[in-house]
Amino acid sequence: MAIKLYQEVVLILEKQGLDWLDPPLKHYLKDWVVSIPGLLATPLKIPTVTDTDHALGEKMNFFANYSNEYSQFRPTYPEDLFDYLAKICPTQDSAWDCGSGNGQAALYLAKHFQNVIATDTSQEQLALAPYLPNIQYVLSPAEETVIPDKSIDLIVIAQALHWFDLDKFYMEVVRVAKPKGFIAGWCYFMPTINEEIDCTLEEIKKIICEYSTNLIQIKYVHDQYKTIPFPFKGVCAPKFSMTNKWSCDQFIGHLKTWPSIRKFNSEFGEATLNNYFEKITLQWDRLEKYHLIQWPLNLLLGQVLSEE
Repeated sequence: MAIKLYQEVVLILEKQGLDWLDPPLKHYLKDWVVSIPGLLATPLKIPTVTDTDHALGEKMNFFANYSNEYSQFRPTYPEDLFDYLAKICPTQDSAWDCGSGNGQAALYLAKHFQNVIATDTSQEQLALAPYLPNIQYVLSPAEETVIPDKSIDLIVIAQALHWFDLDKFYMEVVRVAKPKGFIAGWCYFMPTINEEIDCTLEEIKKIICEYSTNLIQIKYVHDQYKTIPFPFKGVCAPKFSMTNKWSCDQFIGHLKTWPSIRKFNSEFGEATLNNYFEKITLQWDRLEKYHLIQWPLNLLLGQVLSEE
């Protein structure tokens, strides 16, 4: 009943040309919205993307168009990473997975936290996310959510922080994090397989890095998050990495999900990088069919203090 009532309110606002995410309306509706059990599992309307929202719009279109590929060809995160993050939190009431995509990180968080809120701007990605009763998927930008103030133990951003409007997002982090809550953001880039294939990957890296120098979001990843702003009290964390045993087809499929590779191909055509993919295929087939691939995780871990 409450969910139906809420949906009717949103419909009335839309007919009046109003957006419920506008600050005055959001202020009055936010606490009521999150108090309704199961409501956050219903995708919420987000503002229409305009030309001025270039970075967000680009992200939405890119990941919406390649949702299935991302679901098939992205490596799995290590469970010990989430074990560690849960243990450093004094309580495990609520976690927020920002830029959740198909819910990969949310699935791990759900093993450790009573409630997980997973937000993303792509309905297509969220449609592929796994259902668990303690995960609430919300169609929403990370920079402005309906999450209550000071309610989140752990904020996680897996391979997505570089796409956000960082100033606005960090303000939202400070608003929703519990006192001395934690924020963990990570990315990964170049994997290691064996000496021969790794050399070919370095050749690909050189091409796409030269092309991507003017794309700050992608450059943050190429820099292994060493240059991305992160205004929180740093926490020294163990080193983590992902490992998958894949066929060559799976690995090439993974490479083709890289935003820098897709952007390069869209501008210069696929022939250049396809030559390198064929080279990897020849190198791969000389050995066994499946190879162990390792991606080091570049982890930023911080504590959100009240004065931030």
